[in-house]
Amino acid sequence: MPCASVAAIASASRTEPPGSMMAVMPALAASSTESGKGKKASEAITVPRARSPARWAAAFDTRFALESIDSSTVRFIVKTGGYAASTIAKELKKRGGNLVAAPEGFLVTGEKGPLKEGELERAKEWGRGLGQPG
Repeated sequence: MPCASVAAIASASRTEPPGSMMAVMPALAASSTESGKGKKASEAITVPRARSPARWAAAFDTRFALESIDSSTVRFIVKTGGYAASTIAKELKKRGGNLVAAPEGFLVTGEKGPLKEGELERAKEWGRGLGQPG
């Protein structure tokens, strides 16, 4: 499969990085209340309550350790802008998501992986903790 096809499948748009995922509230998750507006009753549709699972979200990325990045330009960009997880988390919050965990990053050994030793176990543990009482 060509790289462009993989990126198109893994990313919802050209503005989101390949491999990123954005949680979007399903239309069926919206709830409706009586509006008293008669024919315009559809205007009463609201987003789910804050604690609804339809709005829970978590953000993570895979990344290189800063000290392992050879390019001074890329290192500068990462130092200045950070990694993708924090950007993904901000976008999820902007779209109404309630983060159930701090954004997290898992280290990889190369562009196509694999995860560095110990990172798979760390990722599994992080995933198990999602949705658990804090």
